[in-house]
Amino acid sequence: MVTSDQSGDDIRVVVTATNAAGSASANSAETSAVAAQDTTPSAFSFTDVTAQELSALVESDAITVSGINWPAAISVTGGEYQRNGGAWAASPGTVANGDTVKVRQTTSGSQGTNTDTVLTIGGVSDTFRSTTKDTVPAAFSFTDATNATRSTVYESDAITVSVFFADTAISDIYGVSQLGAVALTSTPGTVANGHSVKVRGTS
Repeated sequence: MVTSDQSGDDIRVVVTATNAAGSASANSAETSAVAAQDTTPSAFSFTDVTAQELSALVESDAITVSGINWPAAISVTGGEYQRNGGAWAASPGTVANGDTVKVRQTTSGSQGTNTDTVLTIGGVSDTFRSTTKDTVPAAFSFTDATNATRSTVYESDAITVSVFFADTAISDIYGVSQLGAVALTSTPGTVANGHSVKVRGTS
């Protein structure tokens, strides 16, 4: 006889043995606990990505669901999720302990812009963020040379290229030094975040 079958309760099983005449000859009982349903997973996190192409489909790394013993609700905003390498979905569903989950989204159509996808499992959430590449550096300026002597070569101070996420074109120059290690040149090229740049010209 089972006295309860609710999670978190005790189950008591009574076994009655009968003899050939049909009379009860012995009873034995065993009580065990039923584990409570746990649908709240351990915390999880996605790795954000930068320097992404504009209006491109990008996938997150995979997280593994852990810490639950019962199917948990899963939902997503701002994108889609994939469970165990299956079909992508935007509608709510359920996941089990040990399932792997990825999300995907379409990046922004503007440079240097964030796009967020929020995945929620059993009330626990994390955001996967992509940032599109940005080829527009922060404003910079050189110190002008005054009282210059005619027909003399002057070299500027160095500026440091900063605050963008992709190589960008550099042109209309008399000289460029990338991180101080590249010879001066007048040929157009590209620079990356953190590179130092100098110019020179003849007065």
